[in-house]
Amino acid sequence: MDLRKAYTFTGIPVEEITGSLAELLPPTAFKPIATKTYLTDINTGHMLERATEVFGPRGIGWGLSYEPDHMIIMDNDVKLNDEGGKKKARPTARLAYAKFWFMLYGADGEGFKAEIITSGASQNEIEFAEEGARTAAIGSALKSLLFQNEVYKNELKEAQAEQRKEEQAERAKQAPPAAQPAPKPVAQSAGSLPSIMFSHPMTKEAFVAAVAKALNKPEPDAVVMVKTALVTAGAKYDPEKPDQAVALIKKHFGLN
Repeated sequence: MDLRKAYTFTGIPVEEITGSLAELLPPTAFKPIATKTYLTDINTGHMLERATEVFGPRGIGWGLSYEPDHMIIMDNDVKLNDEGGKKKARPTARLAYAKFWFMLYGADGEGFKAEIITSGASQNEIEFAEEGARTAAIGSALKSLLFQNEVYKNELKEAQAEQRKEEQAERAKQAPPAAQPAPKPVAQSAGSLPSIMFSHPMTKEAFVAAVAKALNKPEPDAVVMVKTALVTAGAKYDPEKPDQAVALIKKHFGLN
C-alpha cells in the first residue's frame, strides 16, 4: 500500500489528518486547569468527537490498546477531603504503556493499522482514575498528531481571535445585502427625450418644437409635459403627427 495515498475510515486523506485535528475547537472546549490556571485543559468530549470525525468510530477506525498489568494503581491509601467533608481515596492510576492506533486504507480497500506509543496518568477516585489515565494517554497520542496545536504552542488566544474574525466574515457573506436607496432620476436637458418614443429618433427636435409651438410653451416645458403625458403611457408616436401628442398632453394636464 502506498501510504501517501491512504485515507482514514471517514475518507480523510493521510496528508490532511494533522490539519483536521489541529482545526480549532469552539471556545467551550477549553478551560484553565484548576491547579495550574496558566495551563489550558481541552474538554474530553470535544477531543473524542474530533477523533471520531477524523478516524471513524472508536474500536473500528481508532482505539487504545494496552496490557492489563500496564495500568498501575499507586497511593491507594491516600485520603483527601471531598466537598461533603468525607474522606475518600484518590489514588493515581498510571497507564505506563499503551498503543493508540488508527486505520488507514488504500484505494483497493486494504487496511493498515498505524500505531503511536503513549502513556497517561490521573489522580481521582478509583472508578474515575483509570478512565482518566486512558483519556490522558489518548490526548498525548493525539498531541503528537498536532491535535489543537495552538494550545500547546501557547497561541490559543491569538488563534481564537483569528477564528472570530473568520466567523464574522463568513456571517457577513451570508447576510442579505442591505437595502439600497432607489436611484434618483437623472434630469433631462431641454429637447432630450427617449428615442423609444419615436419611429425616427432623428426627428425628436422637430417633434419637441412642434409640440412647444402648439402649446405655446417654452421647449424645456414642452419636454417635461411630453415625458409626463406620453413616456408614462409607454407608447410610440408618429413624429410627423405632433398634434396627436398635443391632444393627449392637453387632456392629461387639463388644458384648453
